Amino acid sequence: MDESTLKDSEAVLITYVRYIDTGHFDEEMLFCKRLESTTTSKDIYNKLKNYLDVNNIPMKNITSCAADSALNMMGKKNDCLKLMKDENPEMVLVHCVIHRENLVANNILPVLNEVLHSVVSMLLKLMPNFSLSLATFGDFLPNVETKIGLRNHRQLGDILPT
Repeated sequence: MDESTLKDSEAVLITYVRYIDTGHFDEEMLFCKRLESTTTSKDIYNKLKNYLDVNNIPMKNITSCAADSALNMMGKKNDCLKLMKDENPEMVLVHCVIHRENLVANNILPVLNEVLHSVVSMLLKLMPNFSLSLATFGDFLPNVETKIGLRNHRQLGDILPT
């Protein structure tokens, strides 16, 4: 889940879901909705809650949620994820792996920063067509390893967000 501001200063809430369907994982965009006025944690929570209610999706069906570290998402007291957790105490809350990697990238060697930026950019482009593009991304990794001389890299499943 991510709150983003578009070029025209319009704020939107974007949510992706990952679920098991007929024995395998599927991932797709759940919704992208405009945030009409402000982007407070309560606004974000209400937008999500309204969508879930209208579509008869119980909050208890959400087993985990990942978000960036913005205060309205993962603050200390009244953030959106806390409001979700209050309604579903079993939910696991995590910091989005893509945002976490971006934070790390600010303090690493330039060549590794460039590689990480390329991987994250590709992952973001693949998200809407995740299952169709997974094989293409898998073919891309060995080429990166050869080009920059990496001796070890994680398995594809270890670097993709869960």
